[in-house]
Amino acid sequence: MISPTTSARVFFISLIVTCSVLLISSCSKHAKKVKGNYTGTLSINDTVMSNNVNVNIDEVENNVISISSNYFNTYFVEIDKNRYFNSLTYYSVEDDETIEISNHGDILLIHSQDGEEFIFTGNRN
Repeated sequence: MISPTTSARVFFISLIVTCSVLLISSCSKHAKKVKGNYTGTLSINDTVMSNNVNVNIDEVENNVISISSNYFNTYFVEIDKNRYFNSLTYYSVEDDETIEISNHGDILLIHSQDGEEFIFTGNRN
């Protein structure tokens, strides 16, 4: 059996290290970028409940956030990001949940729970 040369071994190890670094560095951490307290208007079933509602978004994992408010139960959402020219938007990858958060802190949240539809629009504090 022919053993690989030293230069081939070095190349192979370098390739593995480079690939590992790229995979680790490409790990997206969207949740950290959108976490915070948002204030805005909440309507439930097309009835405005308040113009001064707080919605809190916390980081659970790199791409998973928890969303909580006094008006609905806390729940978890997986998010991803889209880049359009100079703007960046984070959105839910789940079909039954609508959330869009711009890199400027504007938020649109549409959530259904217990037969009620919650629509929240606001800004990060």
